[in-house]
Amino acid sequence: MNSFNAVFMAIKNHCAGQKHIAEIDCFEQIAKEADIPLTRLPLYLDHLQNIGVIKYSLKEKYIYLTTFGMKQKTLVKE
Repeated sequence: MNSFNAVFMAIKNHCAGQKHIAEIDCFEQIAKEADIPLTRLPLYLDHLQNIGVIKYSLKEKYIYLTTFGMKQKTLVKE
């Protein structure tokens, strides 16, 4: 699985357990589950936001799936 899919799936798994907006703020946990350095996480989050599957803010400390992102199983088939 590529790193973008790993980050996306980690976010999706965290959001799945929430009832409302499916918002998470555990950036460290996402990086750990995706097996990427925390310092590289913004690169992946920027890309995921640019393709429209998530919205996030490091400053306000939130990540959530967009409606489009909720419908996706993975980003790229291997």
